[in-house]
Order: sequence, then C-alpha cells, then structure tokens
Amino acid sequence: AGERVRVEVQRERRGLLEGRTVEILQPAAERVAAECPYFGRCGGCHYQHLPYPAQLAAKRAILAEVIERVGKMAPPNEIGLLTGEPFGYRNRVQLHADGGTLGYREARSHRLCAIERCPVASPRLNQIVATFAEMARDRRWPNFLQTLEVFTDEERVQLNVLEAARPISRRFFEWCGERIPGLADGALDYQGRFRVSRNSFFQVNRFLVDELIETALKHRDKIGKLYAGRHGIVGALTEDMIDTGKESAAAVRGLRHTPGGAFGSARYKLSGIDKSRTQYERLIEVFKAHDIGYFFYNGGNDSMDTAHKVSEIGVQMGYPIACIGVPKTVDNDLAITDCCPGFGSAAKYIAVSTREAALDVLSMARTSTKVFVLEVMGRHAGWIAAAGGLAGERPGDAPHIILFPEIAFDRTQFLAKVKSCVERFGYCVVVVSEGVRTADGKFLAEAGTKDAFGHAQLGGVGPVVAQMTQEAFGYKFHWAVADYLQRSARHIASKVDVEQAYAVGKAAVELALQGKNAVMPTIVRKSSEPYRWGIGQAPLAMIANREKKLPRSYITEDGFGITAACRRYLLPLIGGEDYPPYRQGLPAYVTLKGVPVAKRLSTPFVV
Repeated sequence: AGERVRVEVQRERRGLLEGRTVEILQPAAERVAAECPYFGRCGGCHYQHLPYPAQLAAKRAILAEVIERVGKMAPPNEIGLLTGEPFGYRNRVQLHADGGTLGYREARSHRLCAIERCPVASPRLNQIVATFAEMARDRRWPNFLQTLEVFTDEERVQLNVLEAARPISRRFFEWCGERIPGLADGALDYQGRFRVSRNSFFQVNRFLVDELIETALKHRDKIGKLYAGRHGIVGALTEDMIDTGKESAAAVRGLRHTPGGAFGSARYKLSGIDKSRTQYERLIEVFKAHDIGYFFYNGGNDSMDTAHKVSEIGVQMGYPIACIGVPKTVDNDLAITDCCPGFGSAAKYIAVSTREAALDVLSMARTSTKVFVLEVMGRHAGWIAAAGGLAGERPGDAPHIILFPEIAFDRTQFLAKVKSCVERFGYCVVVVSEGVRTADGKFLAEAGTKDAFGHAQLGGVGPVVAQMTQEAFGYKFHWAVADYLQRSARHIASKVDVEQAYAVGKAAVELALQGKNAVMPTIVRKSSEPYRWGIGQAPLAMIANREKKLPRSYITEDGFGITAACRRYLLPLIGGEDYPPYRQGLPAYVTLKGVPVAKRLSTPFVV
C-alpha cells in the first residue's frame, strides 16, 4: 500500500523528480518502527521501515525491474531467495572518522552520522566499534585518520586504513593489536575455507556463506532431486522417503545447529548379500523406480559396510549407482580417517563435563562424596573415555582414573588406585567406557541381551564400578551416565568438528560427481601444532567392519590415563565453539516438515 508524504524536491531531470521525505502524512499499514536509531539519517540501510518479508519482496521487485530495464530481458517468473537473520549479519563495516568521532556517512552526504552500535553488524564488529570509540578519546588516536575498514569472521579481525591525511604509524596498529583480540597481521582465513587478503572485498551475510556457495555449486544437470530415507536404510527399503526440496532454506540452514538425526535414524543391519539378497534387490528396485543414481550413507562401521554391499549389488544387477560412505560416529573408530565427525563434539562435552563435575565433587569431598564415576560410550574403542582425560592439566587433577576397553579390567589394581587417590587428593573421579572387559573378554556390565546389530547389550558399567568402591572401602559415591547427552549436546559443539562434518559432506558429493563409487571421504591430519587438516578418500572395502582402537601409546603405562601423545591428538579436535542461536534462553532448534515422496512401487516391504 502507498503512503502520503511531504517531499522536498532536490533534483529535477526530464520526466523525473528526486527528493527527500520531509514528513509522513499518512503511513502505510505495513510501516514499522525501524530497529536502528540512525535509520533515515545513515546512508546504509533503506528498508528497515518495512517488515522483513516486505523488505524481501521489495528487493525482489527491484531486481526484476533492473533485469528488465538494464539487462533488456524479461525477468524470470520466480526469483529465488536466500535469506538469513535480518540483523547481526554483516561481517564488514567501513567507519569514517572526524577527529574523535566515528560513524557512517549520512545519506547522499559527506556529513558524519555518529554511531554507538550498528544493528546489522555482527556482534564482534559492534564490540570493535565500541573499542574504537574509547580509543578515539585517547590522545594517541590519530585525528588525521579519515576512513578505516573492519572485517571479521567473529574470531579474527582484519583492519584496513582506507583514507588518512598522512601515513599512519606502526604504533597505531600495535595499539590496535593490544585492544582488539585476534587482530590479524595479514590475510584472514575465513571459516578456514576462504583466504581474504588485505584490501580485498569479501562482504556477505555471515549466516549465508555456506548456502550461497552450495547454491552456486549445485549440479542441476546431474542431481535434480535430493531424497532422504526416513529413518535411514529402513526408509529406503520401505520406499518411505522425504523430499528435501520441500524444506525451507531457513530450516535447512538450521540443521547446522540442530542435534539428532533430522530425517530419523535406525539400528537395522543388513547381512551379507548371500543372506539378505532380497533386501539388497529391494533397494535397487526402489532406486530404479525413482531414478536414483547416487546413494550417500553416513554413519560408522556397519553403515560403511552397508554402503559397500550396495555398491556390489549394483554392479551385480547392472544398475549404475554411485555409493559414497560419509563418516559420522562419536565412537571415532573408523579406519583410515584421522577422526570422525561427531567425535570432536562428544569429546568436548565429556572433557567439559568431567572438569565441571570434578570441581563439584571436590567441594563436597571432605564430608560427603569421595568417588564420582562418569560412564561414557565406547564399546570396543576408548576414544571418548580418553577425551575425559583432557579435563586434567596438572598432577592431581581429575579424572584420576580412566578405564579403557583396550585395557583388561583388574579389580585389585583398580581399587588400589581409587584408595590411593582418595588418600592423596581427598576424592577420586573415574571415567569409564561402557565396553570395559575383564581379562577373559567378558563385558563388566553385560546384560545378557543383543542389540539390532548382534552386539552384546550392555547394562551400565558406571554403577558397577562405583559399587565396588563402597563395598571395598565404604566410600560414598555418585555415578552418572552420559548416554545420549554426549552425542546430542549441540550447545557445546566443537567448531572444528562442525567444519569437518560439512567438509566431508561436500566432498562426498564431489566424489560422486567425479564418477567415484564405493569410497568414503576421509579427514587427513597435516599437522597437530598448529592444527591443519585436509580431505582425502579411501575405498569402502578398507573401512567396512574395521575398528580403529585407541593405540597403546596413547594410554599411560599403568593403564589409567592418557599420554602426552594422546593429548596432542585430541586437543585440536575439540577446538573452537559453534554455539546455536538462542531464543528465550533455549537453543532455537529446527524440525523439518518431512514431506513424503510419492510411492511408485505397488509391493510393500516389511522390515
């Protein structure tokens, strides 16, 4: 709807008047109060008086008009939108200075619009604006500085002086380095993926970097639709698939910070082709019915085995299907790859939880709890248990004991270690892997049942070892089981882990488009200090059903702790934070619509 306004004409051309709004006589129903206190004076934003959906519609209309007027062509019927948060998205600002005052230029003017904060700038940029405002009141501030530019990835910061009446001394930049943590000397590696040199231009909506690139690189000529099996392989077998193209861009973006399996998961093991040929043939039947040419299967050892077998049956049946395994397991036990996406975040959760719980136990140890036991995942490999060892940095720090699946449990030695710790430190913290076994190979907490993969169902080793300490010494104890928490705690995810997860996903698609089959992208460690990594690949035949256990060199001689080598391996994997957005104090997670793909087969399949 239009508005009635009073306008001051500022420029007149043939058939066109340009002016500025002096007064709004009758506002449109859509008009809203601008978030920015400088809106209308600052020349940066033009649409904050509109609700965000109306802003997007206006921008789409402007683009269509430019295509028609400048490009001399008819605009497309549909112009797609990639949208993010309406505020806090800019990763670069250009600040103008007038003596000790900083701000933006006013609209169509060289006058300075002094600001204290910018609502569209990222939180880090606003911190820097506030810092510069303080520095500008200091006598060391160069009053002849006219324009500077600040760019950030929310951790590191790049500073460029664009205009000054005379050269800026090195002392100014050294001073900035003292006041601005993370100030880069030269180029900045944005999100570890883009090298941004000084005086180059890399200004994008920081919430949309991944999606902009993914959209630009879509291979519509080779991948027309993307389906997801509802509950993994079960959905593929039963022809219960989700059309991911029906999900909104915002929901897909939200998957980055949402825990759990967005499309559902399952514990359903396919046996060898000879035993389960009907199931494998059913998969090929579904693939044919829906013209599916690429099969991406993410998971651990059993999932890689399934992907490998699907590639084999495809060859046997003459159906061209590219099967790519995508590593994902908190157990970190896949062969060849240096680490597995999911593990770094689980490791971070366990290390943090161990440190925090230890501090609480220590505060109560004099008159109450002497022993605390934290049970973690790890049936055959002690990677997650080892991560608990990161909580301790000095002699005497918790955890005092780590029980690994790789080391046979010895009750006598364990109890002696517990008693020694309580006598020396006043308390004892134990991290125990669920898969700890005795010397005869029996799980310490075996429940006598089997899971869907035929593995022994474990009944909880935490209370078992905690009870041992009470029976032997009368110590008061507490125990906890990390269980689902350790693999779903997205609020404390490792940034390195998230970046590696996205990297292997992207690499999997690239491998498929290159014509690869029966392979898995791997993470290759190039160095630990500083930590550098890249992406490689390996045949599924070399990964399926092979477990990578914790090396003995990563476990201390007494079998109860981690070595310096293990610490060097683990520490980089928990590096950095990647917090989800919060709303009203809680993480803002997303739920997909899960629109089903229409079935084309008349024969149902029961699992």
